[in-house]
Amino acid sequence: MLAAAVSMSSQPNSTPKPFVLTLKQFSLKRLSCVSSLAILAANLVAPLPSYGLEFPDAGDRGAPARTAGGGTRGGLCEGGDWMQQSIKALVPSNNVNTFVSEQASLRVYLAEGFEDKAVEIYVQNPRTQAAVHQETIDLSSIGGSGIVQVNLPATNATGAPLLEQNQDYFWELAIICNANDRTQDYIVQGLMHRLAPSPALTEALGNNNTLAEQAALYAEAGIWQETLSIAASQQTAQPELWSALLTSVGLEDLANSYIAEPEAVEAATDYSVGMPEATPEAEATPATTSEATSGAVTDTSPLVQSP
Repeated sequence: MLAAAVSMSSQPNSTPKPFVLTLKQFSLKRLSCVSSLAILAANLVAPLPSYGLEFPDAGDRGAPARTAGGGTRGGLCEGGDWMQQSIKALVPSNNVNTFVSEQASLRVYLAEGFEDKAVEIYVQNPRTQAAVHQETIDLSSIGGSGIVQVNLPATNATGAPLLEQNQDYFWELAIICNANDRTQDYIVQGLMHRLAPSPALTEALGNNNTLAEQAALYAEAGIWQETLSIAASQQTAQPELWSALLTSVGLEDLANSYIAEPEAVEAATDYSVGMPEATPEAEATPATTSEATSGAVTDTSPLVQSP
């Protein structure tokens, strides 16, 4: 026992290492873990890509006002306060529907209550003042409400393009409230203009872009119809795309409106109305077309081919 005690006492005094070193090591490890967790958390909560799709202001082109006109009384299909909410065209603030495809289309919001009415589509060449297309659609066949799309024929009765490139056309869409008194029609009207896409735009669109990127390219080029069509197709999948586009042109109140299937309102192509070209001296069409401008307006966007 004594030997053991002596042996123990003969051993050098073993003083514990300062604990501060252990704390320092622990702190460094803890800092490393915290940094890793912070980076992981940042990646987990990183916002998803969003597309603030905006349509540029193209400036006044001399188109008619975008607001509805027509009847003068006080209820649905009777003018008054109902008029502005009953029918509204989905067009830019300058009221010019620009497009590059062979077939023009119009999207229009129709309020509920017109199921027993009909709508007339009228298109005129303001340079010659000749009607190039006219037809009537029974609204009961399409439900009569929501955002509807009307496609114009790509060609006329002779097989020539219905709408030439780089030429303004006046359009009018009228809800016929009383077939015996057309002064009661609800009317929206504007201009449409078919552009020629530039090689730069054609090349850019061929790069396997997402739909959002395609819409942005069309918007940058000032091409409304194709921008609107892509955004409308994404109303459910990418609602921010649709909402941002409409907000950029002052139509945010329509962002949650039901979009009807385009096939339900596709324009007839039987060319039942003859549309011969008139001479510049031809007699003017009704007063509703008098505000339309004449001649083509060249778009200066680098993504649009100059005439």
